[in-house]
Amino acid sequence: MKLKFKTQAYQTAAVQAVLDCFKGQAPASTQDARYRIDPGRVRTGETIFSQEGMLGGFKNADITLTDNDLLNNIIQVQRRQNL
Repeated sequence: MKLKFKTQAYQTAAVQAVLDCFKGQAPASTQDARYRIDPGRVRTGETIFSQEGMLGGFKNADITLTDNDLLNNIIQVQRRQNL
C-alpha cells in the first residue's frame, strides 16, 4: 500500500512562514549537527550497539540570530499575512 499526499497551498504557506521567521540563520554543517546519543544504563545480559552509526544522532544548529533579528523576521511574516 502506498500513501499519497496532496500538496495543500495553506500547508506550504505555513511552512514558508516558519522558515521566513529564521531567515538569516546559517545552516549547520554536518559535523556540527551530529552528536552521540546517551545509551543509558545497560542491564545485565543486554547489549549496546557497537557500530558508530547506531549511537549517532542529529540535532538542529544553535540559533545564531539575535532576538531583534528574530522579532523583525516575525513582524515581516505577520505583516505579509495581514496579522
